[in-house]
Amino acid sequence: MRNFIAFLMFFFVIISCSSSKQILTNSDKIENKKIIFIFERNNDFIPLEKKGDHIGNSKTPTNSRVFEKTIIDIANETNLDLIYQEQYVFPSDSVIPIIVSIDKIEWEWSTFSAVMNTSLIYKSPLDTIKITGSNRNYLFGTKKRNLYQSMKNGNYLFLTFMQNKQSNYSISEE
Repeated sequence: MRNFIAFLMFFFVIISCSSSKQILTNSDKIENKKIIFIFERNNDFIPLEKKGDHIGNSKTPTNSRVFEKTIIDIANETNLDLIYQEQYVFPSDSVIPIIVSIDKIEWEWSTFSAVMNTSLIYKSPLDTIKITGSNRNYLFGTKKRNLYQSMKNGNYLFLTFMQNKQSNYSISEE
């Protein structure tokens, strides 16, 4: 029985850690563009909504710093030229500015797990896209780690969307 429980825990960890890695398989479609993410500063004050019974409390992270770390980490994990910047830049053939804001952050606990959903709004020169990044953890977790994982998941989903819509992201006609 112990081995079975250990196997189940290992299986859940593998599944939850591998989900975001599988998303960007064709990153060469957006590889030649510099994507600049501008996080709206007033989003540092978006509250974390908690649902369900839980024990303990961890320090509330700064949303902009967590978001910046996700962009840096995704850039290191992929061949993409991703930059976090605090000021707006104008679009060009080689630069796509993306303004990101948070709609809401929810952290819901159940008996054996907790799910954090972060609703992100991405505004590009051509589209406004709302994506919900999600992270499920088992047993325990901190606000910062769960927020990081859910934002990272949302950013991967957004980049996958951009990859699939790449033909629309050419700003000027040739």
